[in-house]
Amino acid sequence: MFVLTEQICKDISAPFSRIEDTGDTDAWRCYAIESKDTGEVVGALTFCKQNMLHEYDLGWMMISAYTGKGYASEAAEAFAEFFCRTNGVDYLTAVMDVDNPASRKTAEKCGFRLFEKRTVYDYHYNRYADDYFYFRRYWSGCTLKDRYYGDSPYNGRSTSDRKEEPYG
Repeated sequence: MFVLTEQICKDISAPFSRIEDTGDTDAWRCYAIESKDTGEVVGALTFCKQNMLHEYDLGWMMISAYTGKGYASEAAEAFAEFFCRTNGVDYLTAVMDVDNPASRKTAEKCGFRLFEKRTVYDYHYNRYADDYFYFRRYWSGCTLKDRYYGDSPYNGRSTSDRKEEPYG
């Protein structure tokens, strides 16, 4: 299985620090996932800051012979915890096509939770494009209380702290 060593952690954070220091927040990175037993590359993690969403996005790709063995979920979970903790980021996102059940399973296995399903409107072709799932994974030390829809109490149409009951 995948092992996140101190050297790998340094290797992960050093390029990110250099990229961030230059102000290049759009740079896409790819990190190899290696087998602990053989050292063979079995897949990759992809990582970038989405310029439109202003959020950090984590993805994974696996060589077909190594799918379903837990490599991607183990690597993604270790990377997400390490990156968020060391860089003061509350969460990472993962975005995938709705027709990709393997990636959805990987996302859920490594702690991502479905935030919403999104449909993209393509203004160039004047039509709706493919749907995709938008997941979030908060790191274990995150102090945000309201992370997902439904986490905040809702007592009607007002967001004020009024004492009276809503209509009804």
